[in-house]
Amino acid sequence: MLRKLFLLCCFIQSIVLQAQHLPIYSHYFFNPLVLNPAYAGNEKGLRINSIYRKQWLGFDTEDATTPNTLSLSMDTPLRNKSSSIGTILTIDRLGVSQITDHLFIFAQRINLSHQSTISLGIQFGYANHRSNYSKLDLDNDPVFQDIVSTTATKMGLGINLNVSKVFISISLPQYYFLKNQFRNNNFNPTFSTFFYSQIGYELKVNTDLYLKPNILWRYYNYQNIGNMDLNLLMYYKKNYGIGCSYRHKNALIALLEYKFRQLSVGYAYDFSTSELRRYNSGSHEFMLRYVFHYGINAINPKTFR
Repeated sequence: MLRKLFLLCCFIQSIVLQAQHLPIYSHYFFNPLVLNPAYAGNEKGLRINSIYRKQWLGFDTEDATTPNTLSLSMDTPLRNKSSSIGTILTIDRLGVSQITDHLFIFAQRINLSHQSTISLGIQFGYANHRSNYSKLDLDNDPVFQDIVSTTATKMGLGINLNVSKVFISISLPQYYFLKNQFRNNNFNPTFSTFFYSQIGYELKVNTDLYLKPNILWRYYNYQNIGNMDLNLLMYYKKNYGIGCSYRHKNALIALLEYKFRQLSVGYAYDFSTSELRRYNSGSHEFMLRYVFHYGINAINPKTFR
């Protein structure tokens, strides 16, 4: 029964992936670039970040594996201090399908006042969707013996506003433009909306303790649904971070981060609260980040430090 359920999920999701898809992360607060290109360059140097997520452990079958995502990103402010560039490579696997995304990012920051900034970001690149239906092994049905591959160009936009210790972020991280849309000299771009909105605040409890509550809202137009994360992060001496999140009707999440000088490591565990909790033992996510500080005086738009 579990095998049949998983194969059905793989088939349905692979069809969806051919149209549009974005992976879900739990470490987006530690690496907000995966949500909004406007965050590029918000460290005082070259930032290299990696995230690996293994979802729904125990849900694998001999035909296909559960979702797993690898994200590698790099961003840096430029010498004019107000412009930044970056790039993200994402490999997302689900069942018999794989999506490889590669994006290039440019962001511009404008100082509104001593403690207020606005950042605008744009990203563009490509996505390759590949599904190997032959791995489903559905009684040798010839319909499911093909390997389907589609490549599309994509772009996204984002804006981030900071006023004192409050930040507001809005992004449309991707539009798709399929190659076959250019036939007969007619261009009709495929429009898919993944809307992200985030608001947060940094509260200084004392010289050693900081609290960072924030809310993330997602909207997916192809499913016509919204989803909300409620997050609370606590930092002790800026080196030790612990947090918890509630993803509406989906998961409870525990987060840990440790920072040693320029190196940061993080771990997140998602406990499923949906119907799938009976078939899996949760999801694991790992984060590794290193920042090369080289003297560019860029302001962190979340902390103004």
